[in-house]
Amino acid sequence: MLVIAWALALALVGPPTAPAAAEGRAPSVALTWHAPSGCPTESQVMGAIERLVGEAPAPGGSPAAAEATVHAVADRGYIVDLEVVVPTGKTERTAAGRTCQEVADATAVLVASLVSPDAVAASVHDPLEPVAPPPDDAPLLRHPIRGFVRVFGAASYGVLPGWGGGPGLAGGIDYGRVRFEARTFVDAPQRVTVAGTSASVSFIAWSGALVGCFVPGRGTLTFPLCLGPELAWVRGASSGFEQNRVAHRLLVDVVGGAALSYAPVKWLALRAELDGLVVLTPGRFVIDDVGQLHRIRTGGIRLGIGVELRFGHWRPRARTEAS
Repeated sequence: MLVIAWALALALVGPPTAPAAAEGRAPSVALTWHAPSGCPTESQVMGAIERLVGEAPAPGGSPAAAEATVHAVADRGYIVDLEVVVPTGKTERTAAGRTCQEVADATAVLVASLVSPDAVAASVHDPLEPVAPPPDDAPLLRHPIRGFVRVFGAASYGVLPGWGGGPGLAGGIDYGRVRFEARTFVDAPQRVTVAGTSASVSFIAWSGALVGCFVPGRGTLTFPLCLGPELAWVRGASSGFEQNRVAHRLLVDVVGGAALSYAPVKWLALRAELDGLVVLTPGRFVIDDVGQLHRIRTGGIRLGIGVELRFGHWRPRARTEAS
């Protein structure tokens, strides 16, 4: 594989306009190497070049100068921009690889090929020591970070007196198969009539949750499994009494559930989900001389369906610095 890669590199570079070496002696190379931390160092790349072309300067010639700048690029691994100046002129090249090791190897071959093609051609048949790999603790390319916003509607049971429902909104980020999501939901008002009277009490609930999700999937389908804490605020307001009253209650609960998401295109997904609630602070709404009008249950469920818009594709990039 190494011989094939070298042969391809030589074919792409092509022969120089004039020999860069004289009397069988290869010129020296002055290398300037800019690369993210964790990549092979300048001395390691220079060592690979010297094993190809040697260190002795060409008689009557000037040392070649090479400058290479490596960038980490989202979804493309690493790219190196290379500029080599030899007595016959200046040449610019670009190479890409999945890892910084690959672009370091490509840089060594390209520089050596431009400076001393005869020496490189002679060494193609000899095994070469590869550029030393980066240390084990070198930072690797991370997963891309994506954002999303989802609007949904849900049917619910457990917090208000009967089955209800309402709109919801969610948003957050995806990082590989991990999702962090904030969501809010409004349970539409429900009215309870006091038996034998025209008086009634209207209840409404709002909730907000922060959940973490594991998101396995295959192809365009994913199966988010989420769990997290939720706060809910329930309000009851009476009407038709001599003295109408308003009461509030704050609930603390845990929400967890499973969903099925289908993404026909990268930026859009359709999602159906089933969530269960465990209410840690249930309570009651009671009016003196009337009695209990509503008792919040210790558990509940939500069945939702929504549309999710996905955006962004950010990959934290290592800071480029000279080795």
